[in-house]
Amino acid sequence: MDSGENVAGSADGGSLILVSHYLKDQSFKNASGPSGLAPRRQVDLGCDLATRGTDAGHFEVALKLRAQSNDAGTPVFALELTYAGLFRLQNIPAAAVQSALLVEAPSVLFGYAREIVDGIIQKGGMPPLKLAAMDFGALYQADTGIAPAKNITVVTTPCWWRKSRKSVNSSPPASIARRSALRCTANWKRPA
Repeated sequence: MDSGENVAGSADGGSLILVSHYLKDQSFKNASGPSGLAPRRQVDLGCDLATRGTDAGHFEVALKLRAQSNDAGTPVFALELTYAGLFRLQNIPAAAVQSALLVEAPSVLFGYAREIVDGIIQKGGMPPLKLAAMDFGALYQADTGIAPAKNITVVTTPCWWRKSRKSVNSSPPASIARRSALRCTANWKRPA
């Protein structure tokens, strides 16, 4: 755990702070009904990213996933999901902002989106769809030809903190801010 003075991250890279995350849009169509229980089929997966500044230092990053499956040209299912997060940039050099928003932010959001996709597919009567992790750094480098920025600290807050606060704009005390690229899990324990 960090002291209040050290939340800003390293002097080189700065911090990308997850303020909130949310399901922005979803659509699911089970075109095959019970025949969707047939053996596993090939699933085509697509991914898009969109970023927009909301105010000084805050950005919304939206991760849009599309998954669809066909059986001999007949649609089996189609899923579209947009999962977004509001991130605050703190002490991130201007040259590293694009990398922070297109590599670090979607890496955090993907864990949440992957869980939702799996749940929707199963509730639609299909076999579980366990998406493998995506390497957004490699995708960024392939698209831009630029290596992702290093030393950016991703700060997330415990799930119980967000649930216990009445105001969405409330921030946790610096003493419980956690530097981690891992998503928030139920394993958090409230400090004594």
